[in-house]
Amino acid sequence: MISVVIPCFNEADCIPQTLPIIIQELRRLSTKWEIVLVDDGSEDLTHQRMKDAKADANLAQNEEIKIVKFRRNFGHMRALRAGVEVAKFDWVVTMDIDLQDPPSLIHEMLAEAEKSNSCLVLARRKTRLHDGSFKRFSAFCYYKMIKFLAGDEISENTADFRLMHKCVTDWIKASHESQFVFRLLLPKQGFKSSTIEFARPPRLYGSTKYSFKKMIKLALDSSLTFGIKPLRICGLIGFLLGFLTFLIGLVEVGVYLGGNSLPGVPSILFPMLFLNSFILVAIGLLGEYLGVLLLEVRNREFNVIENCHRQISS
Repeated sequence: MISVVIPCFNEADCIPQTLPIIIQELRRLSTKWEIVLVDDGSEDLTHQRMKDAKADANLAQNEEIKIVKFRRNFGHMRALRAGVEVAKFDWVVTMDIDLQDPPSLIHEMLAEAEKSNSCLVLARRKTRLHDGSFKRFSAFCYYKMIKFLAGDEISENTADFRLMHKCVTDWIKASHESQFVFRLLLPKQGFKSSTIEFARPPRLYGSTKYSFKKMIKLALDSSLTFGIKPLRICGLIGFLLGFLTFLIGLVEVGVYLGGNSLPGVPSILFPMLFLNSFILVAIGLLGEYLGVLLLEVRNREFNVIENCHRQISS
């Protein structure tokens, strides 16, 4: 029993071509499944194409297509989360509609979950040959930045093609964060996970809707909503600059006592250095307090208790 969550934004040209292929693959895998299509505030005929595809699918009794429509474009992460909250089966797959996440890999992910007894299976892009040079470069910079901020648990080139067990989706549903970056938060929660690799095929229908603006927003959300390391970096810079200004003040005292100081410099420079040092140190302390407050407000369960006793049916 599988739920497949597919967020869509302006995919009217793609849905009639690719959704039947996904349905065909699910019918090969399972006799009971559902597809959750999330219209992320599309500005074209995406919603109508979803309804047409549902009507043309000739669904059996244990097959279902659900359609969730946003009033406006809220972004890929929120669309994914809305689909996960609607999904009802124990296994949930998240993927794109453009077939660059091959539906044939769902079987491989299920087999990997059974083999390793994992609750989370990530699909890692082995190659990005069909992406442009700028896209590859920006992805390289993004994952390097995230690994620096978040740690080695984050695997490079694992986007939002994944298989999740109910214990993972229950944790997602229990979270109350509005900015939820799946690829960062899930690997940090301690769920037993494994990874499969695949060569990402080219997009056959339509064009990508992931603009440069959305890539920048994802990078900002990833760096600012994941942890407090950016705050601590700013605080550390504040402490270092404060210490540096204090040393400069000591040097100026020595110059003054040696009689080589310019007239009026000590009376102006000393207060400035003292105030600047105090302000920079205060900013560093404020960043630390704000970071602690931020962690408390997010109320993330970083220490996940292992209480998942799942049984995988063949």
